[in-house]
Amino acid sequence: MSADASTARPRRAGYLAPAAQRGGIGGTLLDHAKKRRPRGLDLHVFQQNTGARRFYERHGFTLVAEDDGGGNEENLPDAHYRWRP
Repeated sequence: MSADASTARPRRAGYLAPAAQRGGIGGTLLDHAKKRRPRGLDLHVFQQNTGARRFYERHGFTLVAEDDGGGNEENLPDAHYRWRP
């Protein structure tokens, strides 16, 4: 885990291998994250990752903003999502 110096917030990346998807693991991990952050979560996902975007939207996240990707290592357009209880 590393912290973004400008916000002092933890930054983490998480991915499930395609073979592990659609088996409930992602939802379980997300439920665990929500319990650890009961006031809410923010995350970023690549805009082209429509499967991940649908997953987060199904789990109550809302789109906050879309970006050109200039702020991520891959320089790929991303989407900022937020969950609040």
